[in-house]
Amino acid sequence: MARGLNREQSREKATKKDAAKNKGRDDGGLTPSQRNERDAKMLAEKKAAKEAAKASGEIPQDAVEDEEARKAKLKIEAKARRELRATQCIPAAQR
Repeated sequence: MARGLNREQSREKATKKDAAKNKGRDDGGLTPSQRNERDAKMLAEKKAAKEAAKASGEIPQDAVEDEEARKAKLKIEAKARRELRATQCIPAAQR
């Protein structure tokens, strides 16, 4: 009988932990595919707005070029870090 009680207590504890972990998260009752569609639509709108701002001249061209250069530099640095990490013999826990 003790094992059954322990199992029930563990189940309750896990339920509380999951509820606390997802407390601030509200997905509006959407399924994962609906959430993905919603997010893709939002990103497309954001990208279109940014392209329109570039085309209309609201964003100075030099600021756009600086931002693109910064992103390219960060991409190169991230790739170099990944390549370095792949060649080192470091346990996964220390990465």
